[in-house]
Amino acid sequence: MTTMDHEVAEQGQGAARILRDILNGRAPATLVRPARLVVRETAAAPRALRSTATP
Repeated sequence: MTTMDHEVAEQGQGAARILRDILNGRAPATLVRPARLVVRETAAAPRALRSTATP
């Protein structure tokens, strides 16, 4: 099944750093994590577009 990898463990680590900064009175950094598409064998190329022209 094709899925998205959101790097959940890294998100948790970043959230913990932000919380630590807030608790220590520092301005927290912005947390931006990329998502990665994990294509597996269930993904296929799209079908060719069908003609929409009418006779």
